[in-house]
Amino acid sequence: SLFYHGLVIASNLEIEYKEKRNSHYLADLMGLFFLGIFFNDKLTGKKWSEFARNEIEKEIHYQFYPDGVLFEDSTSYHRFACETLLLCGALAKHNNISFSKKFNFQLYKSILFLKDIIQKNNSVPQFGDNDNSRILQFHGFNQDLVTDHRHLAALGGEYFDDDNLRLSGLGSEIDAIWIMGNFKKNLRGVCRRCAGRC
Repeated sequence: SLFYHGLVIASNLEIEYKEKRNSHYLADLMGLFFLGIFFNDKLTGKKWSEFARNEIEKEIHYQFYPDGVLFEDSTSYHRFACETLLLCGALAKHNNISFSKKFNFQLYKSILFLKDIIQKNNSVPQFGDNDNSRILQFHGFNQDLVTDHRHLAALGGEYFDDDNLRLSGLGSEIDAIWIMGNFKKNLRGVCRRCAGRC
């Protein structure tokens, strides 16, 4: 069933008129990347993961402005795209596959943008379209605010080994633990009571 899903995705990539792409195409690439690694013992699987990895490298620069903000002008879609790319990056790390420094720098800037707009109530401002899409949610089903994006700061903190991102992700450590296998506990120079916002 998974293999047939890969065949369907590969045959129906969501590229619109005049090569216009959005988060749908990014999700297609994530699916092919994950399935390609899962079926890495097959030639088709290797082709999927290689194609997806190369396209993801390009796509991050197509979908994000140089300052790290998603071109769809939506905090919700920004979250979805960042989660997609962080999961691909984490899977790559777990399988000794590397994305380029250029890719990682652009991903880092996109996570920094989220960190910078997290408010004292742990929420980000809602602007632009919002369909509440998530790829994986390990806690808070129907309880957490959809504008709470701390899970990406926590995951980004582990992915990039950055205490400032970890700090912004406090309260959502479980995502980093499930995906990266760890969440650093001793954050240097951090006021844990107010998550560094005092």
